Amino acid sequence: MRRPPLPRPATLVAAALLAGTSGCVAHMPRSDEPTMLLERSYVGASTASGQSFEAAPALHVLLHNGLDDPDVFERGGWASALSASFLATLRVSRGDSAPVRTPTYEPHAKLQLFHLDPAGARPAPSAPQPWMRMAVLELGGGHRSNGQRGCSLDEHVRRPGDGDWECAPATDPPSTALNLDDGSFTTNFVAGGAYLRLLRTGDQPGAFTSAVTVGGGLEYEVACGLGACMPQGMRRRFGPVNARYLAEWEALVLRGRTRRVPLLGTVHLDSSVRATLSGNVHLGAGRGPFGDLSAEVAILPRNPKGMVMGLFVRRHVGYDYLNIRFEERLDAWLFGLVLDPTPLDGARR
Repeated sequence: MRRPPLPRPATLVAAALLAGTSGCVAHMPRSDEPTMLLERSYVGASTASGQSFEAAPALHVLLHNGLDDPDVFERGGWASALSASFLATLRVSRGDSAPVRTPTYEPHAKLQLFHLDPAGARPAPSAPQPWMRMAVLELGGGHRSNGQRGCSLDEHVRRPGDGDWECAPATDPPSTALNLDDGSFTTNFVAGGAYLRLLRTGDQPGAFTSAVTVGGGLEYEVACGLGACMPQGMRRRFGPVNARYLAEWEALVLRGRTRRVPLLGTVHLDSSVRATLSGNVHLGAGRGPFGDLSAEVAILPRNPKGMVMGLFVRRHVGYDYLNIRFEERLDAWLFGLVLDPTPLDGARR
């Protein structure tokens, strides 16, 4: 008996996975290539007590990008993208000794499925450009660690064969505080999310003049007895599920503006403004839900021949997001430079 054809989304999943292993040239995101929902790199100064600055480089490799096709924005339908990324977060304090806080390292892979509803034709030449709807389903997984080998709890001593959470206490009663100096933090995770984007179309397929994005996802911390997984004791304090949420607006405020500057030649003044609200809520922890909230505003000059780099200011309130410091409060301002691999007006061909 002949099997019925796979549903279209399932076909796209299989095609994306196949593209990631054969017949596709892996590459870094290009400035003229529409890509969606990739983490941004930033470096900035912090007002937190004892902190100097923080940097979060994000390296992405696209294994397959179905959005790199202008026709998909005109006809609508399904598209997919498969990426591999390496993220890091480094923080430098103003102390004289051990100024670098234990960094976070995170390699992960991500599969994104997109469904696009075409915007249609402009009703009249004087009318605003119509909006396109894009639904995004995201699936992924990876590993997150701070690369340390110390016991996870403070005032504990590791014996031969001890795991991160099985060290012998050096005090009576045993300390229950986390070891913030060199305590090991490690986890494997799987994640999924869903987002809705409203995009006001521009002059070219895949180029937009404004965008609104809302959505979120869930990250599940895998528990096991292996060294690379999160120990049960840490999992009870961190929470087995991390819920993430995002609301973002971005719009071009200058477009097609240039100026002649001595010695520099033609300088492009194209820029956009972006406002972002994001955060996390840890679920299932022994002490109940806890999390953090960030509000950010960025001004992003557009470089027609390169990635977008701009200035940002961010306010963070709630608990710290730097690996084993998740039980510490971090209420601070951060301001600096942000590098965006996914410009709003992509596909400038």
